[in-house]
Amino acid sequence: MNARRAIVAACALAAAPSCAPPTAKPLARPFEPQWEDVLDARPDLLVVVRPRALELDAVYGPLLRRALAVAKQRYRIVSETRALDAVESSDEVIVALRSGPTGLELVFVERGVRADVDPARLVDTEGRALWQPGPSGSVRELERSAAPANSESSGLPDEDVDASLFELPGRTWVIATGPARARARQVFQHPTRRPAPDVDAEALVVARVDGPSLVARVPPLRPGEGLDAIGRGLVWADFELPPGAPVAPTEQPPRRTWRAILSYADGQTASAAESQARDVVGAFARTKPEGLAWLGEATVSRAPGASSDVVLTAPLSAPLIERLLRLGERSPQENAGGEAPR
Repeated sequence: MNARRAIVAACALAAAPSCAPPTAKPLARPFEPQWEDVLDARPDLLVVVRPRALELDAVYGPLLRRALAVAKQRYRIVSETRALDAVESSDEVIVALRSGPTGLELVFVERGVRADVDPARLVDTEGRALWQPGPSGSVRELERSAAPANSESSGLPDEDVDASLFELPGRTWVIATGPARARARQVFQHPTRRPAPDVDAEALVVARVDGPSLVARVPPLRPGEGLDAIGRGLVWADFELPPGAPVAPTEQPPRRTWRAILSYADGQTASAAESQARDVVGAFARTKPEGLAWLGEATVSRAPGASSDVVLTAPLSAPLIERLLRLGERSPQENAGGEAPR
């Protein structure tokens, strides 16, 4: 009898929740590699292009198609290797450049690459692979193939450049050169979840220039020069092509604008920059110099909610758009029988 009671008690205790073995916690899902991790510091130049959105724009779509057509027409290496196929259909293209003590590094990112474009199958005009298998790892890496000795150039600059192409989840390609190449290998094996650069998510094109780098390269922005108030305390400058509103079929040409956002260290330096920018715009409005008169139509303001940001907005002139659309047109002599250069 006592044995029976002991068995019943043991069964009751085994069924009690408090005596049940603790539920094992699910293992944390490892981070997937992401292109943002390669940017360990602000680059000197960051360019973000959204080709699919550009393609749909009434003004920028023709400009994009014209630029791609010129590249394919002028350079057989571009058309025969399908080097632009992935770019023109990508959701987003990011280019980051930075110079340092060990040299210049480039990070080139394509997001939303066409699924049928395999970088391992890209070849030059002689049928040689542009990329070859690289070190094995959790992320596929291809290395830039060097041209054979004494072979004819394929038309690409820096034939022996040290570059790697990494294929990330989500049909994302990352091409890295210089110090960024070794850094990419490390961070793709051990992702750090670095946040993406904070740029306008709606803009068709964004070019962000590091402030000190810009001042160093543009003499009028340096201390003591004519535009020193604009250069003083400049952290970075964003140049953007915002999307245009739908246009009526009779509107010729559709009107588009560009804007520059100058970000400063504090509100005081931003106020001085804003004042000088207004003076410059006023000077263009009064003198209307040939080819630059449209700058006199620019507006200068402070960014809403950001007292240290100065915003300049100006129209893209119709003559400028027309010149861009004719860019790279072949001369009658070339059309009569000239061969497209390599």
